[in-house]
Amino acid sequence: MERHRYGMVCVGKRVFHCKYTHSVFGHTLGLMLSSPRVLVLCFRTTRRRAIHTWFMRFPLTVLFVDHLGQIVDQVYRKPWSIYTPNRPAQYIVEIPGRIATKRGDRVTFK
Repeated sequence: MERHRYGMVCVGKRVFHCKYTHSVFGHTLGLMLSSPRVLVLCFRTTRRRAIHTWFMRFPLTVLFVDHLGQIVDQVYRKPWSIYTPNRPAQYIVEIPGRIATKRGDRVTFK
């Protein structure tokens, strides 16, 4: 069964309402075929995880965040692309559109 929790994610001084997902199904489905919203993929372990934007209807900024809440990698992707981060992450934050961030910026989950 899918476990979802709704909350907020703070990226620098910007605050986004988001949906958290912890399951394999939620991680696999991500934002495919959905309307634009912020999604946080939460994992139990820290490692490099590739993402894809197949069946996406909109471009998004993807933040790879470590267990300390720091951005370790980021990328802006259009639909139908694949990306593998340079560093391991425990959280992946998918934000519709383009936002300005940089490595080392702090991300807070609420």
